[in-house]
Amino acid sequence: MSGPGAVVREWGPSRRRQQWQRRRRRLRLALVVGAVLALGLAGAWLAFLSPVFAADRVEVTGTDDPAVQEQVVGAAAVPLGQPLLRLDVDAIAQRAAQTPAVAQVEVRRHWDGVVELALTMRSPAYVLVSHGSYVLVDASGRDYQTVASPPLGLIPATLAQTSPRDLSDVARVVTALPETVRRQTRSIESQSVDHIEIRLESGAAIMWGSADQSELKAEVMAGLINLAASYYDVSSPSHPATR
Repeated sequence: MSGPGAVVREWGPSRRRQQWQRRRRRLRLALVVGAVLALGLAGAWLAFLSPVFAADRVEVTGTDDPAVQEQVVGAAAVPLGQPLLRLDVDAIAQRAAQTPAVAQVEVRRHWDGVVELALTMRSPAYVLVSHGSYVLVDASGRDYQTVASPPLGLIPATLAQTSPRDLSDVARVVTALPETVRRQTRSIESQSVDHIEIRLESGAAIMWGSADQSELKAEVMAGLINLAASYYDVSSPSHPATR
């Protein structure tokens, strides 16, 4: 029997029902959290350990040349059978880019197991003529491919030295040439880094000097080319000369 002022707690049906609903909510929450964790673990296993999403073949895009495609695949050395997400795409790209004709490689992973090597190919700026062979050189001065004959439209160049500096300097000159001069250019000769000379189809010569200030020299030459002369000198673009 309770005394005066005592608090009596009764666990009637309504109270028990509320308690049970709270327990059910906590149980559902625990089940949901457990399911999410299980799915996350399963997904991580599938992505990083399971062969389900593994690399099973390599495709090369950006060139239709079978020889280049074969070289790129061999250089890339993609570890087939390894889960896609565990592939070291930077290392694969670096290895594939060692192929001389390739300027850049982007590695793309596809969930059907394909590892795509998307190539950006080098574009020739001029053709190096050396000991009876023809070598393509890009705008950066990289010599990257020997061809059987000079491609139509490319300026042939002969260099006394074929160091990276010499190759790059001639590339700077070629890429700076205004179109009016390029169309009339027969060849380029580089005796040294300070002595680059352009031969025109007319037989006239342009003394370019070094590759320094090539953009300014090109602007000056664009005006001089309309003057009838057998010799143009833009080696000092602020004091050009003709004769």
